[in-house]
Amino acid sequence: MSWSEYYKKFEGKSPRPLLLEVLKMFNFTPGLRAIDLGCGAGVETLHLLQCQWDVVAVEKEIAGIETLQEGLSDSLRSKVSIIHSSFENLRELPQAHLVFAGLSIPFCRPESLKPFWQVVEKSILPQGYFAGNFFGPDDDWVREKGLSGLSAEELREFFKDFEIIKWDEKNEMGPTALGPNKNWHVFTVVARKRLSS
Repeated sequence: MSWSEYYKKFEGKSPRPLLLEVLKMFNFTPGLRAIDLGCGAGVETLHLLQCQWDVVAVEKEIAGIETLQEGLSDSLRSKVSIIHSSFENLRELPQAHLVFAGLSIPFCRPESLKPFWQVVEKSILPQGYFAGNFFGPDDDWVREKGLSGLSAEELREFFKDFEIIKWDEKNEMGPTALGPNKNWHVFTVVARKRLSS
């Protein structure tokens, strides 16, 4: 399946529950900025825009960017900035009140993960939020495809300057978007950056 076919598969889907969950806990005013890391076809970006956020959408696959742009109304177009880049090539991101990364960060090459995380962390304003997923070392895609995986201890070090609001770990077999089962070892994290960081 190509990326274009993958994105078409998710057209019309609801935003990830994790994004909906964090938006409920976030006391925000219209016009705050969110970053959607690995926005894909833009499902979460569009939802954030409809909730009156300004959004920076980051995506390396042109097929995803094109799908997002097709879904933008004229009224929303001015509220989104699109960065066409891989995570490995990003050196900075704008300041944001929320960074959302739904199953995207593990696709950063392992040798680039820590430098990329430093870019992400720097972009989050004090008392801003991060919400996203990371693979653990037992995930099949870490073992078989060389994607990035972190132990719980390594991941907690990433969030040493944050207050952890949600920490969930799953290590179980389950289906992929393409159908076949795999072992999913996934950490889900919602965290708030401390004022003193």
